[in-house]
Amino acid sequence: MQMLKHLFGLVARGIQDISAYRALARKLRPAITIEVADEADKDWVNRALAAPGEIRPYVPDPLVTDFVAKHGRTILGYVQLVHYPPQSGPYVGHWLFSLYIWPLYRGMGIGQDLCRRVMAQAHQEQARELFLLVYQDARPARALYRKLGFEDTIIPGLAEILEGDTTGRRRLAMRKVLP
Repeated sequence: MQMLKHLFGLVARGIQDISAYRALARKLRPAITIEVADEADKDWVNRALAAPGEIRPYVPDPLVTDFVAKHGRTILGYVQLVHYPPQSGPYVGHWLFSLYIWPLYRGMGIGQDLCRRVMAQAHQEQARELFLLVYQDARPARALYRKLGFEDTIIPGLAEILEGDTTGRRRLAMRKVLP
């Protein structure tokens, strides 16, 4: 069963990379709303994304604003805006974190909508720029961020941490100057 699930995932990702699929999916996608996540949303996302045996209660953080994309009461995607104070280096300022779209809904423009909501909130909070980290091999994510105006950047102090990352996947920092 696990092998079949993995195979389906590979096929679905391949189809979702085709531009004709993406154009059609955007037109046919369900009506969605982007909203600030309430406690029930945060708890559901926390449970859905946790590895087996790693579920911990969600702990509210005043520096984090969580957003969800919903169709009715169904959560289709999730993202965070984190505002790190100057003393929290190397992460300083406004950061887009944890963008996740459930696989069935990828390619529909939901990630773009969630990112735009984070960008609008950061602008509302007087941020001059917004940062994010993305895996170097995550081509669709990097393409989305570039489409939204993010550019690769080097952040002193963070670059050294990312170079020493032992996950086996290299992460890159990106930055967008906000209007």
